[in-house]
Amino acid sequence: MRQGSRSFAPSDPIRQLLIESLLLAVVGSALGALLAAGVEQLACFIPQSPGDPLFLDLSFDWRLLGFAAAVAALTCVLFGLTPALRATRIEPERQ
Repeated sequence: MRQGSRSFAPSDPIRQLLIESLLLAVVGSALGALLAAGVEQLACFIPQSPGDPLFLDLSFDWRLLGFAAAVAALTCVLFGLTPALRATRIEPERQ
């Protein structure tokens, strides 16, 4: 083994791909939250009829945020773990 080189552990690609998936999920969730805040501001400009006013409850809901975070985490694990497990079955090429 060369000086400074690191031995390969089978969990290395799994860890790397799960971290990448988590980063993508966090960035996507943050962008979705920003988009929702922008759409909330635009919803105030929806035309209303004088006889039938439109009421929109745009209050913050922690349950909805928790559900969205759980779905993002589940998606991260499922779609990050599948390619990671496939990557561990491939033998690295020896030189």
